[in-house]
Amino acid sequence: RTVFGPVTASLQTLLNLIGDNSNLVLDPDLDSFYLMDAMVLSMPVLIEDLGQLWGWGTYALAHPGLTVADEKRYLVWSVGVENGLKRTRTYLQRSVLANPALKSQLDLGVFDEVQAFYALAKDSDALISTKDLSAPQYYKKGEDAVMNLLAFYDKGLPALDRLLAARIDAMEQRLQWIGVAVAGVLLVAAYLFYCFF
Repeated sequence: RTVFGPVTASLQTLLNLIGDNSNLVLDPDLDSFYLMDAMVLSMPVLIEDLGQLWGWGTYALAHPGLTVADEKRYLVWSVGVENGLKRTRTYLQRSVLANPALKSQLDLGVFDEVQAFYALAKDSDALISTKDLSAPQYYKKGEDAVMNLLAFYDKGLPALDRLLAARIDAMEQRLQWIGVAVAGVLLVAAYLFYCFF
């Protein structure tokens, strides 16, 4: 009923294409592999489910509750957020474990903010029975959570780019050393050939 679903679906498709076309899904280095998994595979689904809790929770507070069918969908999105948070945090923890320098480059506090909003939003019945929270207040909290989660990409993508750039530089240096070593071996072989023949 809103543009949020199609936009996040397009974002997920785009990120999947980026991951597939760059072959990052086959990345042998753990730091970039898990960082890519978090941002390309896990977070788009988490953002979609969180956005649904944001929108439908606002609707439930502004209207007299949800229908039974809407409550079932709400529960599915709620479980999706819970699983998405666990999966994303696990990927990021593994990435930081493989490369501790990433911890200072990423805004991991975003996930605590999402967790706080999820604690408020996860149960539609408890949310509707809340007396001291209006629909506009809930809307603002949900908007902040979703926007902050999206803002993770502002630091996450440059961090991933730096990892890949450093790897490319290391590979280029390795190729240069191999080239020098091969040239040296060829010179020695040529010298020995001319000395003995």
